[in-house]
Amino acid sequence: GNVPSLLLQSLEITQQIPKLIDEVEAGARDFMPTPDAMSSAARRAYRCRRTLLLQFTNDALDDSEILEGYLKEAESVMKMKRPMITIDL
Repeated sequence: GNVPSLLLQSLEITQQIPKLIDEVEAGARDFMPTPDAMSSAARRAYRCRRTLLLQFTNDALDDSEILEGYLKEAESVMKMKRPMITIDL
């Protein structure tokens, strides 16, 4: 069931820790993932069933439309893995 999946996710997380420690030791203070990294992570790992995206009129940094696309891709990935899952945007 879910135990192998949970173990794999835990392993992926623990494998990231040494790199994170090295980055902090080297002086990293901010987390700024690339758009490609965010896209990949959203498609691969997003699991919330309902999501509220807020968009403001005068926000030059707003990426909500792009994020909505990522979430729709994540939904299609989840439907392939677990057909009974529905994500409401």
